[in-house]
Amino acid sequence: MSTTAVRTFKNKEDNSKMINQYKVIKTLGSGSFASVKLCVDTKTEIQYAIKQMNKKELRSKAIGNGRNAYDCVLDELNVMQRLEHPNIIWLHEIIDDPKKDSIFLVTEYHSKGSLGDTLSNLNAGRGENDPKIGLKRESVRLYLIDILRALHYCHKVIKVIHRDIKPDNIMVNHNDEAILIDFGVSALFDGEDDQMSHNMGT
Repeated sequence: MSTTAVRTFKNKEDNSKMINQYKVIKTLGSGSFASVKLCVDTKTEIQYAIKQMNKKELRSKAIGNGRNAYDCVLDELNVMQRLEHPNIIWLHEIIDDPKKDSIFLVTEYHSKGSLGDTLSNLNAGRGENDPKIGLKRESVRLYLIDILRALHYCHKVIKVIHRDIKPDNIMVNHNDEAILIDFGVSALFDGEDDQMSHNMGT
């Protein structure tokens, strides 16, 4: 779903920030061109992760071949709107007002975080010379099956290569299933020869 009007304002009841009908709960993370907020839809009480990006700043970052970072965001969105698989992040809504500087991507939220978060928590407080603690073998096996299912769908159905598989890009849902996220550096490929036809990402 795409929305072409955005209204940001303060909630009169608790002074929290609002993005249309979404109330901002807290910041989940931030980077050079984007920030991610945990929000709740005040109409349904469902929680979402909303990624806010500045279109002007993205357009100012050239990446070669006459393209800029915002072109890559549009490419990524084109792919994400086609994805429909239980082990791939679900894009709920795009809020893109042509009169505003920001674009907002509303996706499902997974409170357990990423496998990268899990590994960091397991090894919190351990020294550089201490042996690292990994995931249990059975958990790794199940997560691997989930990701293989997601990749099979991407390669055979959507014809897209993710190209950035790592623990930070694998979320864990409430059923302890692995969810593949972040298609920012993925690539489309053509037909039977599997040749990549277009690069995406910043």
